[in-house]
Amino acid sequence: MDNTFSLFFIKFYFYLNSKRVIIAIERNYDNILSINANADIYTLGAYIPKSLRSKEMDIFRDLVISYNEKLLDLCKQYGVTLIDTEEVGKNYNNSERNFHISTAGHNALANYILGYMYQNKIGSQKKHTHLNNDIFEISNKGSQGMIDSISLCYEESYKKAMELSGYPRERELAIADEHRREKEVFQKVLVKKK
Repeated sequence: MDNTFSLFFIKFYFYLNSKRVIIAIERNYDNILSINANADIYTLGAYIPKSLRSKEMDIFRDLVISYNEKLLDLCKQYGVTLIDTEEVGKNYNNSERNFHISTAGHNALANYILGYMYQNKIGSQKKHTHLNNDIFEISNKGSQGMIDSISLCYEESYKKAMELSGYPRERELAIADEHRREKEVFQKVLVKKK
């Protein structure tokens, strides 16, 4: 199988799957709005992780861009707020091996979502294109809460990895290792601040 055919097959496969995902999202919108026609719906766009930012990954990056464009069209059709996660992805996904944002990235994403909700409900009556995500601050038990959260993420990823085999196991172990390193860095920062 030559490279051109392989790339065509990959692109076609992801096209079909993204089409199925868009149809399923549309079905979800219909279900939600059939229950409450005045519901505010927020949808997260996909970000391009660092592992897809190299030239040889153009085909996959193009698929993410295409998916986001289709999702934006669907959101416009239903009057749904699309939350662009690209900034969060760029700032909190620095792994060459996986697609996941860090724990700090999850907090930033929560702040970003709350910022959109605030803007739509309180800030103005118009939909916005961008909002500074510093309106809210998610907090729990301070630095110990952060350490506990990262530790739990590590334990869950490691436990999940032990149930898998092959590449899925390696991938989940890489995620667990990223959580372990994140905890170590956070603990070093705390020591330096004291």
